[in-house]
Amino acid sequence: MKKLTRRTASALTAALLALLLVGCGKEGGESGTTTAASSSEGTQAQTTSGGGETSSGSTEAVTDAGTEAPPKIGATGLEAAKGTLPTYIDGPQNHHNLKTEGVFGIAVNCDAPFKAINLYTATYDTDTEDTIYIKVYAWNTDYAASAAGIALVDMTVTGYPNGGWHMITFEQPLPVGEYLVEISGTSGEDDYGTAIWSQYGSPFVITYHNGEEMEDTGIWAQFIIE
Repeated sequence: MKKLTRRTASALTAALLALLLVGCGKEGGESGTTTAASSSEGTQAQTTSGGGETSSGSTEAVTDAGTEAPPKIGATGLEAAKGTLPTYIDGPQNHHNLKTEGVFGIAVNCDAPFKAINLYTATYDTDTEDTIYIKVYAWNTDYAASAAGIALVDMTVTGYPNGGWHMITFEQPLPVGEYLVEISGTSGEDDYGTAIWSQYGSPFVITYHNGEEMEDTGIWAQFIIE
């Protein structure tokens, strides 16, 4: 009985050893798999980290791009602007007879080439010899000094509509910079006159009448700066 017990014990021991060996083999395999998985995870983690770094860099770039640069303020005190720039804000509309009211001026700071002026015009009645004069000067200190300079643009405009937009394109675009635009006009001796219109003033320009700054007034026009 004792022998049987010992044999049984030996058999059980052998069986247990076999199970342990099999178990060790499985654990080694699982460990290998786990190691491989860890390595894969590590690679993924590095990729994710790399992507995170790239994403972080992109985020910083976006943040930098999204952060508005300080405005470019010129000698006029105006912020540089570009695109199709209205020189007015919608408001009550008033006409100004160029034949009797003299010269209107507009100061602007251009952040791109200044190419043209889209001006809202009026001819009143007979349209006899209706003429608008456009002069553009480089800005120099103030209105008087600027207007005393040499005109970079000097155009005589005719054939414009009575109550409509008229595009006035310069022969050569003016480079980035600050400018004073002067608008004046006349008509035939017996003709009532010719006119432009105004609304509220734009913060991107300064409007003048006969050299004096106008309060909250903007000539009804668009500057093409692009």
